[in-house]
Amino acid sequence: MVLIAGVVMGMISYLYSVYLVDPTYTSKGTLYVVNNSENQLKTYTTYDYTLSVQLVNTYSEILKSDTFCQTISKRLNSKVSASQVKAMLNMSGVGETEILQVSAVSKNPELAREVVQEVLNNAPQEIMRVVKAGSVEIIDNAALPTTPTSPNVRNNTLLGFLIGIVLS
Repeated sequence: MVLIAGVVMGMISYLYSVYLVDPTYTSKGTLYVVNNSENQLKTYTTYDYTLSVQLVNTYSEILKSDTFCQTISKRLNSKVSASQVKAMLNMSGVGETEILQVSAVSKNPELAREVVQEVLNNAPQEIMRVVKAGSVEIIDNAALPTTPTSPNVRNNTLLGFLIGIVLS
């Protein structure tokens, strides 16, 4: 009985994940954040590194601002609104490095890639407009996602199987 309940719940979870949940795709790109701009002639110190790591958080907030999201929306010919751009975007520092990872999640893989690429292309100008110092360079351009990031059918099926066993 316990095994049957697990299999039934596992099948329900599988069918739900495959047929009822729309797949979402995530596109990613990365930026390199530097405290000093290229025109400054000084050596790169530990202080500059520490400040650059802290600037990753500041820059990510600037790039999630309403003003910047409106700019991205306009550059995409209003395919998505500024609020949709803001909801799609996620920015995070990569470990304790000077690298800022930009990602966008969408049901349309091409749209996710376009949003990330526009953010990457316009980030240096926006950072300079707001902060008036530092520099940002693109490391990796946005890639077109080929496989969905959600739902995770295998994990959902396993979770359903386990829930079925526990409930039985």
